[in-house]
Amino acid sequence: IRSVLEQDFADFELIVVDDGSSDGSADIVEGIADERVVLVRQPRNAGGNVARNRGIELARAPLLAFLDSDDFYLTNKLSVVTRTFAERPEIGLLIDSYAKKYLPEGKRGDVSCRNPRLDSNAEVLEALFTRRIWKATPGISVRRDAAIAAGLFNPALKRRQDFDFILRVAAVARCATIDDVLWVKTYST
Repeated sequence: IRSVLEQDFADFELIVVDDGSSDGSADIVEGIADERVVLVRQPRNAGGNVARNRGIELARAPLLAFLDSDDFYLTNKLSVVTRTFAERPEIGLLIDSYAKKYLPEGKRGDVSCRNPRLDSNAEVLEALFTRRIWKATPGISVRRDAAIAAGLFNPALKRRQDFDFILRVAAVARCATIDDVLWVKTYST
């Protein structure tokens, strides 16, 4: 949450969907005094895709970006994404690049997961199926109308939900990738 609040682009809403947690994290979110932060409490744990879909349904913004609780944005994530969509109104989904950070630090080196710049669905899908792009849900930004037209995230999937979502959005909108590293995925070793 802190990484979103520290963005160099300030015109956003942060919808935090608590998926029935029992660790007190929802109470921490509730204590954040920032009107851009909206907490939604799910009555029970229904899985990440249900939580993401709830956030999409409640979002008022035309652009959506996702963030998992163990990852964080670099300070320019939202400004780069919004600028890219503004400069490229033909795209409906954007996949950016990220860094892998292993914790505790020093035990294993960090890795940069930099995507090639691709500008068409044919290029993106070919790279997706040949594993030439790094994709993870926090690296996906999408126009809200494209996400809805694609049918949102599939709640039945426990794995590869990002892969499935990209495929379904590609059926209704143009996709692209960029090589800008905009967020960090953390791993515990």
